Amino acid sequence: MKPEMKPQMNAQTQPEMKPQMNAQMQPEMKPRMRPNAEMPILPASEQKPLKLALVSTGLGHINRGFEISTARWFEALQRHSSLDVRLYSGGKHCGAKALWNFPRSSVWTKPIQYIPFMSEQHRWEFTYGVEQVSFWSALNFELIAWKPDAIWVKDVPLAHMLLASRVAFNLKFKIILANGGMFRPKTYECFDLIQQLQHQAFDEAVEFGIAPEKMEILGNCVPAPAAFLPGDRAQVRQSLGLKAVSYTHLTLPTNREV
Repeated sequence: MKPEMKPQMNAQTQPEMKPQMNAQMQPEMKPRMRPNAEMPILPASEQKPLKLALVSTGLGHINRGFEISTARWFEALQRHSSLDVRLYSGGKHCGAKALWNFPRSSVWTKPIQYIPFMSEQHRWEFTYGVEQVSFWSALNFELIAWKPDAIWVKDVPLAHMLLASRVAFNLKFKIILANGGMFRPKTYECFDLIQQLQHQAFDEAVEFGIAPEKMEILGNCVPAPAAFLPGDRAQVRQSLGLKAVSYTHLTLPTNREV
């Protein structure tokens, strides 16, 4: 009876035979692919690595946490990522491009330290502001020429100046603020991304009204051992290898009340 079924097959029933194709027949399907002219092509800008600028006005002049962490981030990203990353500093530092500025401790700003009617904090803030503004004026030339995709910064005054640069020179970079100074949310709500160093700062910003998607937490990279949790002091000393008569000194430099 099988030979009698063959005449019943027509062109409409042929597609049902496609599952019988094997690997030897696949090369015959290549001409059915779309021509290259019809294939989507990514813009050249999307094929290039992201341009990231790390900036620190004090790097090369002083060695605080702001400056050292910026340099270490640069070294890590340059070594372990495919980003096109550049480091701009206020003084000479390995791998960085030093830009013109009036450092807060230079001979040009030193006379401000002797103004009698200003407090020590106000004198420091004034010289710090001079350093920020002068550095920013030189940084603008670099931003216009290079056109980075993002700028990573810890200095809040400089970050606000970069907002002005973005508008004045029609630049498209995003501003990433690393909140290393535990600033109030009102200070940094206008930036594109905020990196918090503590959960407390993150929660405070969320309560203020900043979207969690706009922030990320970069906590301590060294997991704290259980010995640092509240417990018996003698047991903690023993776990850390400290003698009963030894002392530990903690120095916390700050210009804010804690």
